Amino acid sequence: MFGDISKNRIKSKKNFAELKFLINLELPESNHKFKSIALTKYHLLLLRGQELLVINKLNDELVFHQILPVSEGERLIGISADYLKSTYWIYSNLNIYEITVSDEEKDIWRAMVANGNYEDALAVTRDEEVKDVIHSKQGDYY
Repeated sequence: MFGDISKNRIKSKKNFAELKFLINLELPESNHKFKSIALTKYHLLLLRGQELLVINKLNDELVFHQILPVSEGERLIGISADYLKSTYWIYSNLNIYEITVSDEEKDIWRAMVANGNYEDALAVTRDEEVKDVIHSKQGDYY
């Protein structure tokens, strides 16, 4: 379960009603339990066994899935995030690995348009052709 619980909304009973649920059945099958989670602006980073899964928070789509190579005797422990520098780290009993997030907004506009958030979609893209597509879809909606 994830979503926005701001200080202004704490008094509201809608807080939990507006949260999103990610059901384990929507993810690739695994015998491992989740070890750790980190949030980026638009994605969830999930560590499960030796797997890294990246889920789009707007539409629950699995956008990245990789089994991480670990050395013999190494076991992954968790994910840590430095939100000031937008860096993410997976750490094990032997090593620390940096997760590089680049161009996160590249295709996020598609999920925003699908949700009817045209202004947000326009705000995250600089590509004029993409903006034309967004305006077209917005026009079709209206």
